[in-house]
Amino acid sequence: MQIFKALFPIVLFLAFTSGYSQKLYTLQECIDMAIKNSQAVRRSALLLKDAAVDVSRATSAKIPSFDAGIGHGLNFGRSIDPSTNDFINERITRGGMSAQASLPLWQAGNINHTIKQAQYAQEASRWALKNEEDNLRLQVTLAYMQLLNNKELANRGLQQEEVTREQVQRLQNLNVQGAVLPHVLTDMQGQYAVDQMNTVDAKQAIRIAKLTISQLMNIPFDENTDVVAENSNVAIDPPGTQLNFERAFSQHAFIKSGEFQIKSAESSLSAVKAQRYPRLMLGADFGSNYSSAYTIAGEKVGYPRQLSNNFNYAGYFSLGIPILDNYRVRSNIRKAEHAIELAHVNMDWTKNTIQQRIEEAKLLQKNAIERYTLIESQVKAFSESFRIGEIRFNEGAIHAVEYLIAKNNLDRAQNQLITSKYEWAFRNKILEFYSSIQ
Repeated sequence: MQIFKALFPIVLFLAFTSGYSQKLYTLQECIDMAIKNSQAVRRSALLLKDAAVDVSRATSAKIPSFDAGIGHGLNFGRSIDPSTNDFINERITRGGMSAQASLPLWQAGNINHTIKQAQYAQEASRWALKNEEDNLRLQVTLAYMQLLNNKELANRGLQQEEVTREQVQRLQNLNVQGAVLPHVLTDMQGQYAVDQMNTVDAKQAIRIAKLTISQLMNIPFDENTDVVAENSNVAIDPPGTQLNFERAFSQHAFIKSGEFQIKSAESSLSAVKAQRYPRLMLGADFGSNYSSAYTIAGEKVGYPRQLSNNFNYAGYFSLGIPILDNYRVRSNIRKAEHAIELAHVNMDWTKNTIQQRIEEAKLLQKNAIERYTLIESQVKAFSESFRIGEIRFNEGAIHAVEYLIAKNNLDRAQNQLITSKYEWAFRNKILEFYSSIQ
């Protein structure tokens, strides 16, 4: 009992603190988790597997096909005596087995074009999967940085709130002594309430950012989930002048997928056109049968012997010549031509979209750099103004309104500096993403 009493506080402490355990994710862990749990990625992976099955099925058309069957049953009423070919009227047991084999010899390239179509479609699916992963990687990176941005704004808000709280305490002490006008204290208390509300809003922004990254990772939302602050991911230096955006048009997964979709559509058109030409096939048939009415010299013949005696086979060439198919092939050709045109339209749309995103990122990066530079100088000026204003306010040389104006100017500039810093980093990440595609 004494041992239980001694261990109870420890157990209670562990049970209490376990509910507040915090899971920290690095950026790479967030990306890996998002890709692993993404339904879009899983869907693309399944489509890739399905495309591989299509390649295997198309390739299998080159090998011979073989079918076999066996049947056995009772025959009632009139039937033919297999030994005399006369009609008999009795119940007999009959059966048989058969097999057919065929090998396409020439189909005007239909099979080869169908195989190419499936192979190109498989490559298109492979690049589509990579595109899903790349886009998700970029989304997670930006959401990760947005969370860091919101956390830094919240920390700055707490510092700003603390400055106001200290002034409120100082003024309360002076008010007790009757050394300050009442409205000065109430003005500062009002500002303190504003700072507290800003802190509440900042905390809510953190929760929303955590929710966003949790949804991208496809895990249940937990407020205790957090990310590791990696300064290397918040680089505000320009990524350099060696950015090669031509790579985005030659190696971007979405564009590569579109290129193979065009090739697949072109192969599909060739395969359909081949259906207008004759088809040559080599075939063979095998078979045998059994009947309980079969006799030789008045004696019943057994099952194995009948199958051996009645075994037959045949080999043949089959030539199929398309003459009139209700314009089926012509309609399929038109649809295949439209599919090629649509693939080209999709490719143009993809290139235009990527080009626009790169141009937008360049423009916004330039704007973010200019804003950061201007706001940085603004923060320096307002910091000095607030330092002087705080000294004069504490000495009673200026009114509270002047002090609050100086403080709000500095607070606003500091928040803008943080936001512009992350905006700069955002644009760098986007430009680096498009220039480092492999």
